[in-house]
Amino acid sequence: MGLGDSLPYEVARWVVPRLPSTMQRFTESASWANAVEASVGYDRVVVGNRNESAVRLAPISGNDLSVAAAFGIALAHVGHVGRAVRVVDFGGADGRHLALLETVFPGQAFDWTVVELPDVVESMKGRSRPGLAFSTDLEVSLAESADIVFASGALNYVPEPMGLLDRLMDSSSVVILSRLPLWPIPAHRVAVQRPQRKPVEISYPTWFFSEPLFLQDVSSSARVLFDFISPDDRGYFAGHYGRYRGLVLSGNLRGGNSAT
Repeated sequence: MGLGDSLPYEVARWVVPRLPSTMQRFTESASWANAVEASVGYDRVVVGNRNESAVRLAPISGNDLSVAAAFGIALAHVGHVGRAVRVVDFGGADGRHLALLETVFPGQAFDWTVVELPDVVESMKGRSRPGLAFSTDLEVSLAESADIVFASGALNYVPEPMGLLDRLMDSSSVVILSRLPLWPIPAHRVAVQRPQRKPVEISYPTWFFSEPLFLQDVSSSARVLFDFISPDDRGYFAGHYGRYRGLVLSGNLRGGNSAT
């Protein structure tokens, strides 16, 4: 967590832009390839195993509240499907959001597949259970149409995000995006994100999306069902300090319920 994340938002939006460049979390890059080349230590990132009962008892965060609200909208849109609602969770780490949603919606069954990097899936061996599976292959996971595709803090970390979003919407009734950097800039831009500098540096490429261009793109093939704030994620980039956003989008598969 950076200095800005520990400060109240109204204080941070004044303080963070005035920090020296060496303390800034985001540095603009000319291209995705350049950002990849400038990134270091990302292979050291490890997803730790979490105790699900502890997760259920932990205080709910602002981001968790927004995800729960987004799923409430999505489930209402999907409607009664007569079976467990099928969710493909792209970049879902250890499947932590399933535990949250099983608590918030105790009467709703889920068939939840986390799609992650091979090292993450390997670290999750033994964590699969009825209703929760892990996969490294997005295409295989989307081969059977999903009711909901969920991507939290994931779309901005792939080299071709808009193409991926089209693929997700083609394969589901609803797409939920959270922790999305929609920024008041005229074009999508690439940055190097540095979440950790000590004891070893970790950095990786990320997109900041032009809010008007992003919304224009998705509106051509989907309907925005819900537009929300991810209050725990914020940053300073391109002269603007702001909170990340979330969207619930009707997918291209159908405007209503998924096929059984």
